Formats: sequence, structure tokens, C-alpha cells
Amino acid sequence: MGRGPQTDCAPSASAKPSPRYPLLDALRIVAMMDIVSIHVTKHYLLWGMGLPVFIIVAVALGVRKPELPGWGELPEAARKRAARVLWPWVVWTVFFGLNRVFWAGLDPEKSVEGLFYPWMILGGTSMHLWFLPFIFVAELAVLGLLAPLRRVPTGVIIAVSIALATGCIVLTGAMYDQATTVYGGMTMGSDDYAERAALYGWTVRKSWLFGTASVFLGIALGRTLSLSVTPEGRSNPAPRQWLLAGALAMFGLYYVWKCFDNPIIHGHAIWQWWRQAFAFLAVALAVQVTGKTPAWLMRIAILTMGIYLLHGWVGSRFGQLLGALYETAAWKVLFPVGIVMHNRFGKLAVIWLLTALLVMLLRRTKAKQVL
Repeated sequence: MGRGPQTDCAPSASAKPSPRYPLLDALRIVAMMDIVSIHVTKHYLLWGMGLPVFIIVAVALGVRKPELPGWGELPEAARKRAARVLWPWVVWTVFFGLNRVFWAGLDPEKSVEGLFYPWMILGGTSMHLWFLPFIFVAELAVLGLLAPLRRVPTGVIIAVSIALATGCIVLTGAMYDQATTVYGGMTMGSDDYAERAALYGWTVRKSWLFGTASVFLGIALGRTLSLSVTPEGRSNPAPRQWLLAGALAMFGLYYVWKCFDNPIIHGHAIWQWWRQAFAFLAVALAVQVTGKTPAWLMRIAILTMGIYLLHGWVGSRFGQLLGALYETAAWKVLFPVGIVMHNRFGKLAVIWLLTALLVMLLRRTKAKQVL
């Protein structure tokens, strides 16, 4: 979400061009539909694989070249990523903050001071904005972590990354299990400010925690892709094939954890394992194909960040519009849209298409810089 299709977050010392993976662009589109679906229909389209796909791919593309960036290249990487990720976060945090103030002003029962919470400093004024500061920190942390390991065998880095991803899944599951008793009954619709603030803070923290496993899987993917180019610049598919085999094994373990009593992975960690393993498998499949991304596919894929940023706002405003037009003369024309919106797949299609159209129009203006 935080980058254009298959661009690097940092320069590399390698002059060899990296292969393109056109199915990754297609996967990004599908993954975004999964994210939009859970936000606007309360149901995942593809069982929660969307978010980890974006994190895995974003991290992997930054470390996929044979020669890793050194310490001296980190400031330039930070500058570029700040312009691409943090600046949009600032702009949209202001936008959604003003949006909160505007709608609160129309409701006499709401106060402006009750709309903002301490953890917005990391999450933003709309919950979904947490991804932008997270991916900025994650990508730079990965580059900083790998910089002193440039001479460590790539296979070792891949193995350790998979082990750390597993540890993060276990930790995330344990934290979710523990927090359920504390936050399970809370709601953002509560009249109690402290309850809303606590739930908002936990949601931001658990989102960052969930993303850690995807970050390490992204390192494993990126370093595997670095082996897919020979020193002479030729494509070597064998590492990607081994990656696919490993991803299949990881995915298969979900059914072991799910079906056996008292498995090593248990509780909420089983659900976390599913999302991470399914996403990892989807990405591993996508990178098996190299070549040029069709222009029409690129035009759609480049909308994904904007769709992520605006789909919730579009869904809310469109719902309000339909509600205002209900039982008016215009409803005689629009009632089929209302019927479609009552079906979760129809609602997903309508909101995704409307948001894509809005983003397409905004990208013709200066707003392109923050989309």
C-alpha cells in the first residue's frame, strides 16, 4: 500500500536489474479487496490474507537485490520513504481529524475533545492509518538490521527470519488471548471516553504486533528473491521453487495445529498462523512468474494505496447519501443500488469501484503525491 507497484524503498549497490513479478501486482489488487471487505462488510473476502500480503511484499521488495544496502544508504532510504509514506500519513491524519470535527459539529451529543485519543500519535485519526507509520518503521528497521549482516550467508538469514516469524505468531496469539478478557467487551460506541481510548490504543498496538510476523516473512521472501538472479544477471527459478515448497509446508501446518489436541501452536495463534501462512503462500505462488506487468493491470495496481486510504470514508459517505435519498423520488431510480448494497459482495464491489474512481480522479491532481 505504501509504495507503487514493485518499487524499491532503498537504493542498492547492485547494478543488475531485478526481475519483475506481474502476478504480485494482481495479488495486490486482490489483497486490497480483502481489506476493503472486512472494513465495509465486517467479513473478509479471502480469510484475512490481505494485510499480511502487503507487509510481506513491501518488506521483500526493499531487500530483494543481491547486495544489501549499507549504513550509509539508510538516510537516503529514510528520506524517500518519509516522502512516500509519512507525508501522506500526516496529510490524511489531518483530513480524517477534520472529518471527525465536522461530523461531531453536526451532532449536539458529541464533543470534539472526546474524538481524539493518545494512541493516535502512532495510529492516526482514523484507525486504518496505522499501517503507514508501521511500514515506514518496519522497512527502515529491516534495512538497519540487515546492514551489518551483509556477509552472513543468505540461507542463514532466511532460516532465522522464518524462525523469528514463527516466534512472532506465537507471541501475537498469546497477547491476543490475554487481552480478550480485558478488551473483549469494549466498544468504540461506548459513552465512556476512557473505554474508547483504551480500545483504540489496544487496536493500534495489536495491529503493530500482528505485522511483525509479516515483516520477518518479508525478509525471508526478499532474500530468497535475491538468490533468483545469478551473478551474470540470468534468472534462476530454483530458489523461488524452494520458497514455494516451504510456503506450502508452512500452510499445511495450519491443519496440524487446527486438528490436533494441545498443539505447539494453539489458541489465537492458530488464526494468526492461518493469515500469515496463507499470505506467504499466495506471494510465493505469485513470484513464480516473471515478466512485464500489463499496462492495464499496472493502472489498477497503482490505485491500491489510495483505495486503502479512502475506502472507509467513501463507504460512510455513500451510505449516508443513500439514507438521505430513501423515500424520495430519486429512490425510484436508485433502489436497485440499495438492493446491491444489502449483499456483502455487492457492497464490496460498489465501494471498491467508487473508491477506485475517486482515487483515479484525485491522481490527476496534486493529491497524487499523497495517494
